[in-house]
Parts: sequence; C-alpha cells; structure tokens
Amino acid sequence: MTTPKRPGAPSATASDESKARIFLAVACLWPLFVLALFAASAPQLKEARQHPRELLDKNNKINQDVRFKFRKVLDRVDVMGYGPTHPRVAVVIVGENNEKIISSVESLFRHTSLERIFAVVVCVEGRESDSALLEELEKIDNGAVPHWHGLRADIHLPGESDAEDKADHGSRIQVLFNNEKLGISESRSEAVEYIHLLSQQHESTGIKSPQEDLLLLLLQSGAQFVENHDWLAPVTGALIVPPPLIASANKQSPFGAMKLANAVAFNTEGSGKRTSFDLTFAPIISDASATDINLSDGKSYPTPVWNGAAIAMRLNTYRFLPAQDASLTEEWPANLELSLNLWLCADGMDMIRDVEIVNSELMPHNPLSPEMMARFAAAWMDDVTANQIYHEYSKTFHELTHLEWETLLSKARGSTDFPIDLTERCRSFAWYARHVNTDITEAIVTAAKEVAREDEERKAEMKIKLEEAKKVAMEEAARKAEAAAAEAKQAAEDAEAAQKAAVAEKAAQDEAAKKEAEEAAAKKDGEQPDANKDGEQPDADKDGEQPDANINEENAMPDMAHGEEPKKPAKPLRENNLEIISQAKPVDIKFVDISDGHKEHPHMGALDEDGNPGYIHDETALRLNPPPFSFSGPKFEMGCKLRDNNYRMLTEKVKLDIEGHKAAEDSGKKRDKIFCLVYTIEKFHDRIPAIRETWGPHCDGFMVGSTKTDKSLGTVEIPHEGPEEYNNIWQKVRSMWSYIYDNYYEKYDWFHIGGDDLFLILENLRLYLESEEIRTAANGGINLPNGDETMQTPLFLGRRFSYMGDMNDIFISGGSGYTMNKASLKLLVTEAFPNYFPHAHTFSEDTMVAKLLRKLNVFPYDTKDDNGGERYMPFMPGHHYGYKLPPGNPMDSQDWYAKYSINIKEGKDHCAEQSVAFHYVKGNDMYRLYAMIYGKCPAGTYP
Repeated sequence: MTTPKRPGAPSATASDESKARIFLAVACLWPLFVLALFAASAPQLKEARQHPRELLDKNNKINQDVRFKFRKVLDRVDVMGYGPTHPRVAVVIVGENNEKIISSVESLFRHTSLERIFAVVVCVEGRESDSALLEELEKIDNGAVPHWHGLRADIHLPGESDAEDKADHGSRIQVLFNNEKLGISESRSEAVEYIHLLSQQHESTGIKSPQEDLLLLLLQSGAQFVENHDWLAPVTGALIVPPPLIASANKQSPFGAMKLANAVAFNTEGSGKRTSFDLTFAPIISDASATDINLSDGKSYPTPVWNGAAIAMRLNTYRFLPAQDASLTEEWPANLELSLNLWLCADGMDMIRDVEIVNSELMPHNPLSPEMMARFAAAWMDDVTANQIYHEYSKTFHELTHLEWETLLSKARGSTDFPIDLTERCRSFAWYARHVNTDITEAIVTAAKEVAREDEERKAEMKIKLEEAKKVAMEEAARKAEAAAAEAKQAAEDAEAAQKAAVAEKAAQDEAAKKEAEEAAAKKDGEQPDANKDGEQPDADKDGEQPDANINEENAMPDMAHGEEPKKPAKPLRENNLEIISQAKPVDIKFVDISDGHKEHPHMGALDEDGNPGYIHDETALRLNPPPFSFSGPKFEMGCKLRDNNYRMLTEKVKLDIEGHKAAEDSGKKRDKIFCLVYTIEKFHDRIPAIRETWGPHCDGFMVGSTKTDKSLGTVEIPHEGPEEYNNIWQKVRSMWSYIYDNYYEKYDWFHIGGDDLFLILENLRLYLESEEIRTAANGGINLPNGDETMQTPLFLGRRFSYMGDMNDIFISGGSGYTMNKASLKLLVTEAFPNYFPHAHTFSEDTMVAKLLRKLNVFPYDTKDDNGGERYMPFMPGHHYGYKLPPGNPMDSQDWYAKYSINIKEGKDHCAEQSVAFHYVKGNDMYRLYAMIYGKCPAGTYP
C-alpha cells in the first residue's frame, strides 16, 4: 500500500515521538489556562445587554490580542483527535457540476485528518438523484483517495480489505438533492441546519461532547486546497477562543444572546490582497492596508468581503447570524450578505497567510441589480446612507429614478421573511464604510456632500414653488373676488332695470285700462268691437292656435327626439375627480386591430407548453373549474386564531359587502365583467396555487403572465423585447397588455393587473366599479350613462402617490395593482405604447404606465371613499392598522410613505370599509386573509 507523505510533516523517529508525548502532556494544559483567563476577562451577559454597541467596539482590540496570543499557544500544541481545543469541522458544498463537486471533496480529504471531519454535506441543485455522483463520493468516503488519520497517511486501493482501517472512516459524506434549485443562501442554511440536528443527535447518544464547538467550512464547488498547506491548524487557532456574549438589541429575537465571532476567509487573491466592493456593490480586488497587516504581526489581516472560495467559522456563528435572505440565490449576493453579517453583527473576517485555496470560478465583476441593491440597502442601511448609495449607484443605472429606488426599498421591507431592525441590532453600514471597506469611504463622503447639496437645492426649489403657488392662489382669490364684485354689480344693475321695467309696465297697464274705459263709454249704444262681430274668434285663433296667454305650461314636454332626458347621479363627483375627468378626451371603445399579423413586439402573442406560437389562453377556465381551498391543519387553525393587526383591521374596519353583492346579483341587471392579470416568473410558480384557491376564481377572466406556459396553473409565456430580467419588466408588461387587448378586449369591461403577491376582494371591487360614481366618471363626470354609449372616458384607478409630495407628478403604485376601463386600455395599447418609450428597459412598469397616460391627459383617479379611506392598499392590512405618521412636515421626513401619500389617515381609518386590494400577501397569508374575509376559518377560531 502506498503511503503518501503529509504535506509539511517531518519524518518522525522513536526519540522524537517520546519527546512529543512528554511535551504533549505539558502543552495540553496551556489552552485550558488561556481559556480560563479569557472567560474571566470576558464581559458578563448582563452588562452586554445594557451596552451592545459599545461592547462591540470596546472589546474588539482585547479579543484580537487574546486570539493572537492563543494562536501562538496552539501552534506549540500537537493534539490529535478532537475536543474543546481541536473541534471537528463540518463542510458544506453547494453545486450542480459532478466533476467540480468530486474534485473539491477529494481535495478536502487529501488535506484534512479524518478524525477532524465531522460531516461533509453536499447540496446538489436541480436534481432528484444521481447514482454516478453517489458512487464516486462513496469511494472517497471509503478511503479510495489519499487521506489522513492524524499524522498517519493512508489510502485503500481497490480490492483491499483492511476492515479495521475502513471502520475508522465511518460515513462522513451526506448528499442532499434539491429537485428545484433553491439557490446558494437557502441551500447553505438547510445544510447547516442538518448538521446542527446531526450534532444534537450525537450529543444525545454520548458520542459528542457538548464542549466541542463544531467548526463550519463553506467550500465552493470546484475549489481546491493548495498543496503543502495544512489548513485546519491555523484556522483552529483563529477560531478556537470563545468570544464574549452579547445580547441582541431586539428583545424578541429567537436567538436571545448572540455570540460575537470571527471567521477565516481563505486567500485566493494573492499575498496582501483582499476582496471589497465599489458603490455598485460589484466585487473588486484591492490591497490590504499596511496598518491592517502590521496590527496582526503580518500573519493575517481583515478582508471586507468573502471571495466565495472557502470560509470557516463556528457552526453556531452561522446559525445565529440575524440576516439570512433566502431570495439571494446567486453566489456573490449570498457571500456579500454573509460578509455584512460577520462584520456588522459579529466580529469580522480575517485572511490568514497560511490558509490558501485555488478557485476554479473567476468572480464576475458585475454590479448588483437595482432590486438586489435595494434589498441590501433596506436591510443594512439607514435612510440617509441608502440615499447616498442611490446617488452613486444611479450614475451607473441612469434610468433608475429616485421614485423607483424608494419603491424597491419599500418592496424589500415588506417581504415577510425580510430581516428587520438590523440597523438597531448591529453596527452601522457607515461604520463599515469608514473602518472596513475603505475602498468606498471617499465615495461615500463625496456622495454625502452631493446629496446634502441637492437636498438644499430641492428645498430651495420647493420654497420657490410654494411662493409661486401662494402668489397664484392670491391672484386667483383676487380674480374671484373681482368677478364676484362684478357679478354683484351686474345683479344690482339688473335689479334696477327690472324695477324700471316694472314701473313702465304698470304705467302701460294703467294707460290701457284708461283707454279701455273710454272705449266702453263711447259704445254705450250696444255696438261690439269688430273682432267679436257675429261671434267670430280673433284672427289668431282661426287656424286652431291658441293665443300665447292661454298656453298651459304644465303640458309642455321635453324634446324626445334624442331619447330620455339624461339622469344625474344621486351625489355629484368630488371636485378634484371632476377636474381629473374633464382633462381626458372620450374614446371610441370599438376594437381596432393594430397587431399587424403579430409579427413584432409587443403583439407577438403567446407560446404554448411546447414553445409553439399562437397560443390563446382560456381565461374562463379558473372561474368555471376552481380548485378546492386546500389549506388546513394546525398552521391554518393557528392563523385563524391569531389576534394580530391583520385580524384587527379585518374585524374592526374592512368588510366584504356580501349584502350589496347579493342584491346586485338578484337585481337581474348585467354585472360588469373583470379580467384579472397577474405577472410572475417560473421561479415563483409556487405562489400561484394560493391565488387560484382563493381570490382568483372570483375574476370573470384570469391569466398569469410568466416565462413558461403551464395550463394547470393558468400561466402563459408571452415573449417580449429584450432579456427576461427584473430590469426589463416594462417590456414584459407592454407585451402582456397588448396580448390582453388583442384577445380579450371585447369580452370584458375592466382590466386589473398586479404581481404574484396581490390579494383582491373582487366583490368589493365589482360593486365599486358598478357604482354611480364610477359609471358617471366613465361617462364624462356629469350624467349617468344609459348603457348603449360608444364613447367612454378613460379611467385609471388605484392607489395614488405623489412623487416627493409633488401633486403635479401623481402615479399609481403597482403594489396593489391598477384597474383600467376599456377606454383606458385601448388608449394605452393603441396610442401610448407605439409612441412613447417603445424600447425602454426598466423595472418600474407602474410609473411608466402613469407617465404614458399622463401624456394623453389621463390622470390617476382618486379612489378614496367618502370618509377618506383608501381602497387600494400597498401593504398587508395589519401594516396599515399599526402605521403612524411621523411628526412634523412629511416633506422633512425620511419616511417615503408619508412623503408620497396624499392625505392619508392612520390606523383603521386608513382603509376604506369596502377595500378592494392588499399587497405583499404570500403563501399562508394568502389563505389566511381569504379564510377570514370569506368565512373559511373553522368554527370558534374567527372572529
């Protein structure tokens, strides 16, 4: 049997081994002694709860000094096996390529003593199983590659039967196959949780000591350990000293006290190099500062970001990190989040000179997408820093407006699994930029100055606008006062003229009476006036006409040549809505085909399940064959019993108007038909069943625009211009609306669009759209329609926001969706799409739609109810129930919601009783809201 020489291990003689045993007995006491000293010097938990931020910085240098002294002690200790001073390591590898996975596992076994390997968990993405991969990994597990037992090198060649040696191996490699790609963050978290459960099982059976604090190694698929380097010894020395405990500032944290901890990032960049990022969060390689290197005796230095090849830390360090965003599916964003966790909420990362690795994957220098950038800003930055980051980021992404940026921040913060209060629980990002990632320090300072200058300019501009508005208002008031005075003067003149006319008429009447009396006296001989001679009627009556004086006004009829007299609504439109309606021109709602043979975007139609063009989706299938409401069990009952703010809003304010809906159904009148359009991508198809089992079947027509056609889900692949990515949603929505217009326009009265986290109350929406108010608005704003109109006023309904408080720049938030009538949809597709921004690539489709319609004088309609309650909600019901406006002027606030909202109310008064839409509703929340609103909760659980 060939015995490989352990890299860096000297040949041992009998004398050397004897000396080593003597030295071992003495040296083993040193770690325990240092541990005792460290434990005595560590701050107590009670003090940590009082000053979490101060302790982070105060103890940083102390911890660093103790760690370096302890590393030197461990360098002189040669302890085999594992325990408090030499814990075992659990390894996690996430990948898809078999060759890369196998090469990394082989490299690990070649450079690590088996006694120190607790488990190797391989997460294979996108496969149910792979027998070939399992077979190769099993060979490695059985010793078919060179490996180590302590200082003893070993290998088991095919055909050998050294049962005793093979028994020492155990079964270290575990493979987890993920049928669907979970992504880097979620796969790592699942693997770590598996290791934790395995550790608990070992402790319960007595084969692992609770004092052994397992190490965790995250190893990139394809990464290789550098030859002649024993990586585990220096890593153990860097991580072995237990850090002090610190209480989380969030008292409701499930973790309670949080361990401060550091990590060791393996060097791939080269001597003295480190990984950082610029202000687009694209990775860059930079030089470590001389100060950082000198502080650590030249053996290690901090790195702002983990490069992705390999990183080691305690297992519980990873488990207790406060931010673990499962949506970070790609390598770089996931590594970036881990790095910020370690630096801001723990004790940072060191690059150690003696720990190197070769990475087969080159790190791409790509900026984060706007959505991903906003997630990091929302999680880790305060509003001021996030604004500074946007200022620099927008220099690269020129199309990203401030409004779009703030919309993305709001979307991120509204995610149900989004980490909260990180800026309170951890260090600030500004601290990180000043002291750790110094490559962005200068840029942050410059951005801060530019943002401050722009804020001052904006305030000055707003002040000027305010003064101008006051001036215009005063001029308007003066004009109205002058007009009123002129009107009063005219009225007085008219009254004087009327008085004179009355005097003149009285004089004429007196003169006529006098003349009549004289004529009567002159004809006392019995002669009659010529007009009545022989009983004839006056000439004016000869043709059957009556004199004007004998007209009976009560019998006068209106001119019926043009149908019945127009009817007016019981209550006229509010003044602001009448002004909005008056600016839009009526549209002939007859369908006009502009598809031109479906040869070009955005009218290229849809693809069927096999990718063939020309597919027409059956939009009535869901309404005719709705799936059953399947959610049940303990989680369902718990949701119905939960008395949170969602419960309070739905029991104290928002109601399903079932009586109004039933009365409308029983009236026999034709109901308005609503088409519901949801947009998503294949990755999130798991969100669609919840919609299909809840509010989806209440729509007359239903479709999901996606990247893949699946008839069982109602998803339809609609090709569009440009790539399929978040930053190109505008082109996707252009094609979806064009598809709806081309195929369903004539069958429906209203069209509503929203994302896969939208929740609609269709009965309330339908009653609102059928109300006298909306019917009047669609008919020009004065009279009710009679039902056979061919012209219609475009209506654009939803939740209105004003950009930065500017009432001349109002748009509808896409969160709860927007609703259009036939006139509005036709105008959008046939006039706006071809002529405005036809080739723009942006994610902000809602603001783009508002921008296009504004160019055609169609403005967002105010959908509040008579009490000022909003009908379309950008968040969950509970969010609005608990929301409080910040004190002072909203324009001076960092709260974008207060700044952009228009006359909103707080608490339950924020929502209309007949609300129609909520946003950020996913998974179990979709079932829960539906159950509470539609009476699906088990008896005794709700309300």
